Amino acid sequence: MASPSIPCPPRGIYVPAVAFFHPDETLDLDAIRAHLTRLAEGGVDGLVIQGSNGEAMHMLHDERQQEEAGEAWPKIKGFRYLLQDKPHGTMLEDKFIEGLKYLGKRGFSFEVGIDQHRRGRKQLEETVEMIGRAHEGVPDEDKVTFIINHLCKPDLTIYNVSSDPSFTAWRTAIFSLGKCSRTYMKLSGAFAEMTPALRAQKSPSHIFQSLLPWLGVVLATFGPRRLMFASDWPVCTVGLEQEKTKDGEEENEEDEAWPKWREVVEKMCWMATLSDDDRAMIFGGTAKEAYRL
Repeated sequence: MASPSIPCPPRGIYVPAVAFFHPDETLDLDAIRAHLTRLAEGGVDGLVIQGSNGEAMHMLHDERQQEEAGEAWPKIKGFRYLLQDKPHGTMLEDKFIEGLKYLGKRGFSFEVGIDQHRRGRKQLEETVEMIGRAHEGVPDEDKVTFIINHLCKPDLTIYNVSSDPSFTAWRTAIFSLGKCSRTYMKLSGAFAEMTPALRAQKSPSHIFQSLLPWLGVVLATFGPRRLMFASDWPVCTVGLEQEKTKDGEEENEEDEAWPKWREVVEKMCWMATLSDDDRAMIFGGTAKEAYRL
């Protein structure tokens, strides 16, 4: 976790709601309840719970959990699952698809983490198939909303994108995902995929120039009304250390991760000459629509 001195953005969607455990590895329900209550009362607009598909269905069926949440329960907007480290085929299992359809019927989103950099082309292709199967035969109003995290975690260390097969495979998959209905993409998680040298750049302009090939693809395929500004804070602060200024004072680079990423996305909007309405969608409107705020 980041140091306590780093301010957490006060509004928006909180992902994920963490679980706390006793020393014997059983769930500390009191700590979880206190944590979520604090978030709900602190101005967070919605919660996306991290857990497996089956855990999501269990929570929805468990009246006790909903009773414990009380007035905070309506703030739960969806469920998140990291498929990035799961075996190929996991997301295509019948029970998994059944769970996705159930989430859609209940009005919840499904937020998914996949990793093209380390898992390759196959995981992205399976994601496209998963979305198609989850929507197959389902009325439009009951189709689950998918929110893809972190640009699908592409390899942002690539130098020559015009000839790199990894970039070509990512771009092809993004174009396929862009055609899927009720599917949104988060502009987030880029710091973890950059080289350390790029991540440490003081100027957001240098970062923007390096990421332009990837940002251009997602903007062209999803458009501003299906893209949302986000962050993997505090993960985006990992590797950013305190440095000494010329005056000998400590300068905490961790504090700069959030505003630096925001400026990168601002530059994307400027470069694409987006209208004020489109920019407003990326920085808030898309999230309101996707999470049904």
